[in-house]
Amino acid sequence: MRNVVAGACFAAAVLALVGEANAQQGPSGRAPRYKTPPLNLRKEALGSEGFAAVARARMRNGDCAGALEAFDAAVNVTIDGTIRRDRGLCHERLGNAYPAIDDYRYYLTLEPDATDADSIRARLVRLEQDTYGHSSASSGDTPDAAQPAPPPSETVAPRRPKRDAMEQVEHDHDELSSPLRHGTGWAIAPFFAEHKWAYSGASFGDGDTWSECVGIQLRWSVTRAGALVLEGGFEQFNSGAANISGLTSQLAYEGRIALDPEYNDQIFIAPGVGYEYFTLSPRLAGATATSGGAFVPRVRFGWRHMLATSTSLDLALDGGLTAGALAQGSFLSSSTSGSPTAGLVAFNLAVLWGL
Repeated sequence: MRNVVAGACFAAAVLALVGEANAQQGPSGRAPRYKTPPLNLRKEALGSEGFAAVARARMRNGDCAGALEAFDAAVNVTIDGTIRRDRGLCHERLGNAYPAIDDYRYYLTLEPDATDADSIRARLVRLEQDTYGHSSASSGDTPDAAQPAPPPSETVAPRRPKRDAMEQVEHDHDELSSPLRHGTGWAIAPFFAEHKWAYSGASFGDGDTWSECVGIQLRWSVTRAGALVLEGGFEQFNSGAANISGLTSQLAYEGRIALDPEYNDQIFIAPGVGYEYFTLSPRLAGATATSGGAFVPRVRFGWRHMLATSTSLDLALDGGLTAGALAQGSFLSSSTSGSPTAGLVAFNLAVLWGL
């Protein structure tokens, strides 16, 4: 009888343990699922690299406000200057001038010779000018007294942080990387031009010497200060006695000079060579049409104003001169009674988009 009682007690204990395990696992026998802890409950698990990765992912997705929480957590456990730089970019985009200035100063003090130091320094100068009316930094200086020192617990000289991929990824969005500012790449532009031709025997108001042009310009910024320019379009003269129209084109190399650190205003000069080809069709019955063209060495000088990060308005004047040796066929037939030499003065208007 005593053995029976002991066996019954053992079986009850086993059943109780099994029931407790099933209750902990839930009806399906699986461990219950819990919501992912919020960011502030995962600090020890993430660490500085984890916080930086989360912040930069949100930043790339355009969520600068959400990225600040992760950046704030990251700067508490590391002195990596790139984190302060990227947090400063977020603050600047959100219009938070004062914290952006602090982060940029910290980064430039820690990394004065970084590859993007000039770009960040230009941002700092602009923010300080807009906020304080003056700047404590210049193109050759780094902030000093105004820069807050790292926390005392972090004053031990650490190993220099490894450069992260964010320098390449995030700064693709930097304004200065636009091919119309201080970057390289492609740009395209519709353009309008007013041409005035001058040759022997023609008057200033002669309709045969005035023409309007519309076309497309394609640009490739091969360096930070220069670009190859190719344009082509249709040209129509204001002639009453004949229909004169044809092709206008030009290939040039443009050099640009910034008038401010952000390249918002620039001047440019573009020497090149154009090719003009016209067809002249007299309006008289039975008259024969003629055509011809000529190469026209030209030089363009102009002003560029940035309307947005990669959009600009270009205004330019250019001029050129062609001669008989460069002409093919009856170029500007009205001039055949005199010298085939002709001069060109052009006013150009274009709106450019960086690609």
